[in-house]
Amino acid sequence: MREEMLRQLRPIFGQWSCVHRYAVDPGAVAVLSAMEAAVERPGVWFAEGWAAANLSRPYVPAALLAERLVAAPQDMALLLGSQTSFARTHEILRMCALASVATVFVFDHWKNYAAHFVPPDDGAPVLPDRIIVPDAVAVAGLRADLQRQDVDAGTLAGRIVVAGHPAVEAACERIGAMESGAARLKAVLGAAGRPLVAVFLDPMERSDDPERDPGYDWASTLDRMAEAAASRRDGARFLVRPHPRQDGDRVRERLRGWLDRGLDGCVTGEPAETLIAVADEVWGMTSITLVTALRCGRRIVSFQVGRTAAGARESNPHIEPFAVTT
Repeated sequence: MREEMLRQLRPIFGQWSCVHRYAVDPGAVAVLSAMEAAVERPGVWFAEGWAAANLSRPYVPAALLAERLVAAPQDMALLLGSQTSFARTHEILRMCALASVATVFVFDHWKNYAAHFVPPDDGAPVLPDRIIVPDAVAVAGLRADLQRQDVDAGTLAGRIVVAGHPAVEAACERIGAMESGAARLKAVLGAAGRPLVAVFLDPMERSDDPERDPGYDWASTLDRMAEAAASRRDGARFLVRPHPRQDGDRVRERLRGWLDRGLDGCVTGEPAETLIAVADEVWGMTSITLVTALRCGRRIVSFQVGRTAAGARESNPHIEPFAVTT
């Protein structure tokens, strides 16, 4: 972690003697793990969902969080990342407020700002004590989104901290360390002497609700990618990495259409950072992995063909210049 980032984050956590962590989704696990050097406070990890099944460290089931908070010391805080279940985030934030436990929320993306803090039913915001965002783009998006929900600027005063994206920066450092051996790794992955395109999917599905339907999904995206791949005619190899929450067998089945076109595409379980290190290009949908690849100097393409207004909200300003929407 860069010294500048440490200087920004350490004073936040230095005011508490204990900082627990709570994570559910892959992005939250990545960003909270990358912040360990800045937290420097004892505490346990609480996990549920994907994190409970995949966390590579000891954790306490999140079902026990409520009783732990009741017995918490006054100078304790909970550090939590984003998740797709906004209602659960609201519940955790309310729980902490009732127990007088401070909360620090970390955004690992550039979307759904207000949804994490403003329940759709009564609209009463449940704001964390600190909200850590990656950059000025996120600050503007957060303020605008909350303003649309009638959360005034005064309520946000002193809460927002701009500290970069710890997970992206840590990933870029690791990718940079692998680049000297990229040619060898590329050969191992079957792409010696020809272009290698790393493809990262999101578990996006269509919805019957017009307000929520993104207009495209992972399957239609793979089909559109096949068209783009077929037009290249450069013998490229395509390594497709399903999202951690996706069923790899379903992706393999869909990739059969690539074989019918004579394309060299297959599902891979290689780590995302390894794929970025060896890739000549990186394709994806709206994954933060595209932001990582871009910052590592890779050419990226974000496939969002047929997206609706709801689909556009899944994107972010950093990948928009590289979005294919028609």
